[in-house]
Order: sequence, then structure tokens, then C-alpha cells
Amino acid sequence: TAADVEVIHQIMETVKEGLSDKNSFVADDKAFISEHIERRGFTLIARVGNEVAGFLIIRIPGTDIDNLGRDIGFVGSKLQKVAHMESVAVLPEHRGHGLQKRLMAKAEDRLRILGYRYLMATVYPGNKPSLTSFISSGYAVVLTKEKYSGLMRNILLKTIE
Repeated sequence: TAADVEVIHQIMETVKEGLSDKNSFVADDKAFISEHIERRGFTLIARVGNEVAGFLIIRIPGTDIDNLGRDIGFVGSKLQKVAHMESVAVLPEHRGHGLQKRLMAKAEDRLRILGYRYLMATVYPGNKPSLTSFISSGYAVVLTKEKYSGLMRNILLKTIE
């Protein structure tokens, strides 16, 4: 809910600060987070006890110019079936317990019901834990290119039925 915007932003900042390579994670601002809770998609959070331990922001890009489907040649109605696994992070003390995979599985279930078929994401090539998590969840690297003002990113795709 909108009440979770602050804690999601705080997790983003904590994760980014803990990285030796700051290019490996792009932290979003609170307006972006709020928009993807209320209007442009949905956001899932993982709790451990009463603590928010991680989150996954899903973006529904429609025909927006930055729809990742465009990067791999999707056009027309195919673009309408794309959903972005936009941003995912888990606090360091809660890593290693499969929270990212479980968040992605829940999102995939919901997206399947909503009629989305092409799940896409970007991952920094040097972010091995996230890349491994995506690949072990059925995603494949389909392209590597500059995104986000010149940062190299793997573009990943998973097709669901």
C-alpha cells in the first residue's frame, strides 16, 4: 500500500549503499515507487516477522517507449502482454532464503491470471546473485545493451502461458 513507500525506498537505499559497484542497482525515487503501487503496476513485499525484508515492483509498460519488448523486436499487441520485473531487493540480513524467487513466483502467478505472457527484467551483468536467481527461475538473457543513461544491462525474458 501507499504506507509501504517509505520502507521500500529505505530498502533500496540500504541495498545500494552496501554495493561495491554502485552501477549494479538503480534506486528509484518515492514518486516512482508510489506510482507502481497505485497506478502503473503492483508491488509485493516480503515480511519476516513484522519486518519488511524485501520487495518486488512490477511495472506494466503498455506501449511506452521504454517497454523492454521493443529492445527485442516486439511490436503491436505483443507489447501489451509485457510486464517488467522492475526492481527487486532483499535486505542483506535476509538474503539466502529464496525471498527473491518467492516474490517473483507470486508475481508470475498474478501476471498469468491478468493475461501477461512476456515477463522481462534487466540485470547488471556483474550482479551474479540476481542473475542466477532470474535464470534459475526460467528467465533467459536475450540481449545485453546500454540502458538507464549508459549502464550496461542484461535484458531477460521469460514466456509464461
